[in-house]
Formats: sequence, structure tokens, C-alpha cells
Amino acid sequence: MRTKVSGAVAMVSMALVLACTACSGGQVQPEAQTGQARTPRAPSSPAWPEPAEVDHDVIEVGFAPHRLSVAAGSVWVASLTGAVHKISAADDKARVVTEVGSSLAAATVAGGRLFVGDTRGSRVLVYDQKSGHQQRVLRMPGPVRGVLTALGSVWVTAGDSVVRIDPLTLRRRSVTKVGGEAAQLAAAGPVVVVTNRVDFQVTGLDANGRVVGVADAGGPTIGVTVTDSQIWVLRTDAPAVTVLSRERFAPNGLIQLPGISYDATLVGREVWATMADEGKVVRISPAGKVIAQLVVGRRPLGIVANGKSVWVANEGERSLWRLSADLSTVGT
Repeated sequence: MRTKVSGAVAMVSMALVLACTACSGGQVQPEAQTGQARTPRAPSSPAWPEPAEVDHDVIEVGFAPHRLSVAAGSVWVASLTGAVHKISAADDKARVVTEVGSSLAAATVAGGRLFVGDTRGSRVLVYDQKSGHQQRVLRMPGPVRGVLTALGSVWVTAGDSVVRIDPLTLRRRSVTKVGGEAAQLAAAGPVVVVTNRVDFQVTGLDANGRVVGVADAGGPTIGVTVTDSQIWVLRTDAPAVTVLSRERFAPNGLIQLPGISYDATLVGREVWATMADEGKVVRISPAGKVIAQLVVGRRPLGIVANGKSVWVANEGERSLWRLSADLSTVGT
């Protein structure tokens, strides 16, 4: 079922959210004079834009939608209650693909197959994309936290490792130990970025699963998104984003947020991040300013952009919210 909801748009002044050691109000902490990258520290709290309500569509997908992905022209929803929903761009209707009865981390599509990460079962379930029939159960070395299609493989974070799977033969191509608890994944050109739930390190892997970079994020991280020149990793020990340089794979800045975030997506040149405890989505400019806070449903977690729409999974209720990607007047 889809419901149309309208709300008033709030407008307030914005504040810079990046701190610089050389001057107040700067956007990025510079590197040390020795050339060694240093871990940034959180700045003092700025004044945030007032929360704003915006027009949105509501699509019911059952309780506890968790993570979202866009693949094969559809939006895929993995639920903590064990269901996978598919939302087709043709009609925006949510259809149940499978119900597992276990806590699901993520779902994505590659090679005509649907790959579903089962956290509790430490496995990846493989289905035929069209028929929905289960084809295989792939055992993983630990709880599955993330599933990504990138660089010709399906990448899975499981326990302290990243497993790379051939989407056609379903064979393991590589298993790379990164330590701690590997969390979410994102593609940054020829590199797959891996966050960590307990360690401070963010790891970069090449197309063959080899470690090509390790960066200190200053704290544990889960969510990650990538811009044209940067990697933004979401801290779970503080309401902040550690910004890494894609070229050097090293920290070069810190963005403070109004709350802790576990997922983010690139919308045009902006980054939009969910804040579960606050029930909001923040829009962040390329320069690092929080330019708007958007009111959404209860406990928003997963977020993904697809064309002119931004989809938000409200884990505390039974819905996805679809927002317009063009909200340039909100908070400005």
C-alpha cells in the first residue's frame, strides 16, 4: 500500500561542521607537517538546522526493514524478521521474494541470482532472481553483516573476514581476514572499502581480494559511502563521519552529525545519512555542512538513492519512505 503524506518545510541557518586545527570554522583537518595522516578529533557541537517535514510516499514492506540495495532495476529490502522484498520501478509495489525466518543483513542481485546475507545463520542464501527458487546455501566463516556486488564478484563480510564469491559458479574466489568484525562494504573505483564494527581500521581490497590500504578511522565504523574523491565512514562511537581520501586511503577530515548514523548514500553531490535514534535523515553538502534534517519514520536505518528517489528503511515500523532526491529548498 502506498500513502501520500505532505508536511511543512522548515528553514533555518546552517553551521559549519568540520573543524580545522589552523582556523575556526574550517572544513577539513589538515595532515601533520611530517606528511603522516593523523586521526581527526570531533569539533565542538554546532547549531543544527531545525527538523523539516517533507512530502513522501509510504510503501509497506512488513516489520523491521533493515538494509536496502539497488540492483537489476529494482530496490531490494532485507528485513530483520527474515523477509526479502522487491520493489519494481514499474509500479512501486513491494513483493515478497522469500521469507527465511532469520535475521537478514542485506540482499543484492548478480548474474541472475539473488544473494541474501543471513546474520544469525552465518550463511548466504542464493535464489533464482526470476522464480525465487532457492538454489544454494553458502556457509560463511561468521555472522554476515554486508553483501555487495562489485568488480565482477559478490562480496560478503562474515565475522573477521571478507569472502569474495563468483556469481556464476558460486565458488569462493578469496577469503581475506581483516580482523575485528567486518561490517559494511562500498566500491570506490577499483577498491572495495570495508568498515569494522569493533576495530578502528577501514580496509581497502583490490579486485582480487588483496589488502591495498588500511586507514585509522578514529573509532569503530559501520556505514560507508563514496564520493568522487572521498570515502565517508560513519562512526558508531560518536555522532561523526571520518572522511578518507580515496587517492591516499588516509583520513583527512571529520564531519560532526546531530546523531549517530549507521548508513548513508550519495544523492547527486550530497551525502544523505540516516539517524536511527533521532528518526531523521541529514543532508550533508560536499563541503561538509549539515544543510537539512528531514523527519522520517521510526528508527530509520538503511538508505539508498535510485534515480530521482531516495528510499529510507524505517526499522522501527513496517515501511519504506520514498523521498524526492530534489529537496534543494529544504533548509536553504
